[in-house]
Amino acid sequence: MSRRTSLKDIARELNISISTVSRALRNVGEVSEETRRKVKELAESWKYKPDPLALGLLKNKTGYIGVILPEPVNHYFSTVLNGMNIVAQEHGYHLLISYSYDQSGNEQKAIDDFVWARAEGMVICPAIDTIDIRRYQQISGNGIPLVFVERDIPEMDVAAVITDNYKSVRSLMDFLTGCGYRRIALITNLEYYSVGRICYQAYTDVLKKKRMAIRKELIIHGSMSISTSVEAARHLLQLKPIPDAVVVTDDCSAMAVMKVFQEAGLSVPDDIAVTGFNDEPFTSYISPALTTISRPGYLMGMKAMELLIDMIRGNKSLTCGEKIGLESDLIIRNSTFRPPDR
Repeated sequence: MSRRTSLKDIARELNISISTVSRALRNVGEVSEETRRKVKELAESWKYKPDPLALGLLKNKTGYIGVILPEPVNHYFSTVLNGMNIVAQEHGYHLLISYSYDQSGNEQKAIDDFVWARAEGMVICPAIDTIDIRRYQQISGNGIPLVFVERDIPEMDVAAVITDNYKSVRSLMDFLTGCGYRRIALITNLEYYSVGRICYQAYTDVLKKKRMAIRKELIIHGSMSISTSVEAARHLLQLKPIPDAVVVTDDCSAMAVMKVFQEAGLSVPDDIAVTGFNDEPFTSYISPALTTISRPGYLMGMKAMELLIDMIRGNKSLTCGEKIGLESDLIIRNSTFRPPDR
């Protein structure tokens, strides 16, 4: 047969009921040996294979796991997804993948689609514009395991796997101040659930600790798009004096900022240092190579999926609230000076 053989096809051919065919193939119930033999021979002849989704629905299991990430073109989140997919495949699960583009409306639609598809669990990186958290409460309230990845919502008792971005930026700021930089600017996103908000807290805390002034004109926040980052760089060039270092919480934006400075005749890092965030593949190939923070995206994806599968299989409570923090690495390259020998 050209199309997939169904129980209905076998039942029609043998002039018996679908339920009898099902019982015969599963060796359960009252079915005569003759009928059982005919069913199995025909099923083998027609290369019948059970529909895994149909079998899953009978057991209230589909093998689907829903994943919502901010965007598909982000290298960091691609590595997170790769880590999740490896673990999911090892355990026989299939990922349903959607992207929110950091808009809560898109995220809600994806959640609705996953519920309709009867996903057994969800891994979500919350949209940065999130205000109403009831959609997450409804997921857990319906008995669907949920794990947050990269961004946590502290007021919710939901399991999460995150990087310690606060510690990472503190290390970066300690490095910069140790190099002698004193007028350090920050270009970031201050949305509530963004990495940039955590980076801002680390930035200001280090300045306070070092008894250095927190200058409002050196702190620029926006969407972290290329265009807004270019405008931010041009704004910094209007200051007197200009900053001696700029921390940008995104590698692509940092590259754009560096280009603006170079086009203005400044040398990086001789006149002004620039740092990024994420360690995108291109950061070691641009000139100068970019000092940045490398986050363990692949490991994060693996840990998040392992945690979710443990919850699906009952090895962990749906309300375990487990928080797993992962360390990042400071990658020092030529866009900053190295600290003096001591």
